[in-house]
Amino acid sequence: MQTKDDSTLLTQRAVMAMVGIGSRETLARWMRRGQFPRPIKVGGGGLRWLPGDITAWLTACASVR
Repeated sequence: MQTKDDSTLLTQRAVMAMVGIGSRETLARWMRRGQFPRPIKVGGGGLRWLPGDITAWLTACASVR
């Protein structure tokens, strides 16, 4: 999935859609285990990810298969 601008930060919902999961708990578990890129904390307690980090993670997962 490409974003309009690679500097645009992705929301948790967008990240979940990119990686194909429907559970926030799964994402949280992956982060606790160090199996997923760390988010950037933004004001109000929000979490955001860089598109390049998610793309690199997906590529790494595909190469392990």
